[in-house]
Amino acid sequence: MLVVPGLGCPDAIMWPVRQFLRTLGYDAQRWEAGINIGPTPRAMRILESRLFALNDRSGRRVSLVGKSLGGFLSRELAKLHPERVRRLILICAPVQHPVGNRAAPLLYALKDHYAPGIPRDLAALSRPAPIPTTALFTKSDGMISWQGCLEEPSAMAENIELPGAYHTTAAMHPLALRIMASRLAPPDRP
Repeated sequence: MLVVPGLGCPDAIMWPVRQFLRTLGYDAQRWEAGINIGPTPRAMRILESRLFALNDRSGRRVSLVGKSLGGFLSRELAKLHPERVRRLILICAPVQHPVGNRAAPLLYALKDHYAPGIPRDLAALSRPAPIPTTALFTKSDGMISWQGCLEEPSAMAENIELPGAYHTTAAMHPLALRIMASRLAPPDRP
């Protein structure tokens, strides 16, 4: 499993989540791309390389847990390689575009520098990944519009509110941890 941090954050910020997942027996790994500054060619190349290495080593699909912009990157990676991804857990991740937050104008302005394979079209960015997805959101987010964190509900996607959580601490919210544990537990899909 890969755990991807949010905008401006290094792997260390998601250490508590990785540790929690390890206590449950999961091989929770860092993304190893440094500070997350968006879907740059370097970041996506490293993330893709990590996905392929974990998938090839284990012979199984890899779950992706992404916080905020890390969820955005994980979701786009899952769209590019659905055969390698088992499940997506998105924590306060911008999935509906355009997204209402203070950083969105900058990220959209930099879209010409996105990695190849990342759509430039907002409608394409909003399309869900074709794998089981749990989108966690909070109405008290404080950083990003909670409506932008909602997947289109379907047999493959669910949205779950984290009452009282904030954007910066949502990944360690007790309900978020319980949901991660329950959604990662079932066996892989055929």
